[in-house]
Amino acid sequence: MSAPPSDSVIIAVAPLVDDPHTETREPSHSDLEFQIGRRLTQGDPKAQGHLVGKAKRVRATLYWLLDNNQQAGEAFSAEVCGTSQVLFIEYDTLPVE
Repeated sequence: MSAPPSDSVIIAVAPLVDDPHTETREPSHSDLEFQIGRRLTQGDPKAQGHLVGKAKRVRATLYWLLDNNQQAGEAFSAEVCGTSQVLFIEYDTLPVE
C-alpha cells in the first residue's frame, strides 16, 4: 500500500519507526540508511551533518520529498511502512464518518 506524501501521511508514518521506549523497532538505522541512501540523500538530514533519530530523519526526508519528488516520497513511505513493526487496530472500532 502506498500513499502520496502529505502532512497527514508524514504525521502517521514518522512515529512508526520511533523507538524511545523499546529496545529496538524495525526498521533499524541501517535499514533507513539503505532506503534513504539509494535515492534520497538530498532530503536526508543525516547527509547534511545533523544527528537525528529515526522518526525525525524519516519526517524530514518525507517533507523534503513532499516538496521535491512526490513519486519517490510515495515509494519511501511504502517502504518504511512495509518494514515497520505496526500495531493493528480493529477496523470496527474506528468512528464512521
